[in-house]
Amino acid sequence: MSYNELALNETITSKVINYLRNQILVSKTYRKGDKLVESEIAEKLNISRAPVREALRRLESQGLVTSIPRRGTFVCDLSDEAIEEIYDLRYLLEGNIYETLINNDLLQETDYSHLSLLIDQMVEIARSEMLPDEKVLAFFRKDIEFHHHTWMKAERPRTRKILTDLYHQLELGMLDDLSHEKDLEETARGHYKILEFLKKGEIEKLKQSRSWSLFARRLENIKTEG
Repeated sequence: MSYNELALNETITSKVINYLRNQILVSKTYRKGDKLVESEIAEKLNISRAPVREALRRLESQGLVTSIPRRGTFVCDLSDEAIEEIYDLRYLLEGNIYETLINNDLLQETDYSHLSLLIDQMVEIARSEMLPDEKVLAFFRKDIEFHHHTWMKAERPRTRKILTDLYHQLELGMLDDLSHEKDLEETARGHYKILEFLKKGEIEKLKQSRSWSLFARRLENIKTEG
């Protein structure tokens, strides 16, 4: 296969990935537990099955879908216990990231300005007139961008890789959590506290703040929903 053919296949695969992510996360054409039929997707997009197969493989590696032998590929439906375990891991790893940033003084004023701008954008999204599902997804993407910047600046590539994988696995659950948030703007503004505590080097206050954000707020939303 030539370089141009490989490049074309990669482009088609990327488009299939984006299409399926949109169908799962935004339009919710596919919901948790739904089966993704390779041949049907290929026919709908008027392409061969090979790029669809590769797209599903990559989405599985990100934790968005799961493949069951002799049954097919399905949109992930993580148990509450699995989600809580992933949140626990995220909390511990991000705590390590914050300690590294503070102890090694790795954030510059340009970083704080960039992170503050991302929070401003999250606030704008929370206040916008976007459709609820689109608003939550846009908010989530800015949230990822914010946290990914701190992971990158900590210069701990293995920890960053694990956290990125965890975010992919949590994507559906976190979007559900955000969709039940009573005040998205308050959630956005909570990120200003992260910057404040990072600047002051107050790691314990930062951990307490994150504990509330990741655990207490989530439990409160679940209780309200119930």
